[in-house]
Amino acid sequence: MNLKRPLLDDLLVGDSNECWEWDRRPYRNGYVYLPTGARGGKQLAHRFIAALVYGDIEKKHVHHMCGNKACGNPRHFQILSKSEHHWLHAQSLKCEHGDEFRRVRKNGKTWCAKCQGEHYRQWYYERGGREWHRKWAST
Repeated sequence: MNLKRPLLDDLLVGDSNECWEWDRRPYRNGYVYLPTGARGGKQLAHRFIAALVYGDIEKKHVHHMCGNKACGNPRHFQILSKSEHHWLHAQSLKCEHGDEFRRVRKNGKTWCAKCQGEHYRQWYYERGGREWHRKWAST
C-alpha cells in the first residue's frame, strides 16, 4: 500500500494501557482515515495498524475493546469474524428504554423488538387504526 506520507508520525503513542489518539481529525462517524496513494483513496487507520501487528485481516473485523473509535493502540483491538463482531455489539447494547434484548439485521444494525412493536402500536392508533387503512385502500 502506498501512503502519501509517513503514517506512524501521526499516532500519539502513550502508555500501553491508554488509548493512542491520532493527530488527525476523525470523520463524523468517529473513525480516523489515512490517505493512500490511489487517487484520493483512504483506509481506516485502526485497520492499517491491526494489519501491521496481526497480519492479514482482510475478511475480519477489528473491534475496539476500549470503545474509542479513534484509538490506534493495537492492544485495544480484538480481531473477530463479522458474525462474532455483530453478536458482541448486540449483546452489549441496550435500547433507549433499557431493554437488553436486541435483534441483529443482516446489515449489522440492531433493533429492539419490544420497542419496535410499541412504536407500531402507537403509530397505528394515532392514525385511526383500521379507519386509516380503509381510507388509504379506497384512494
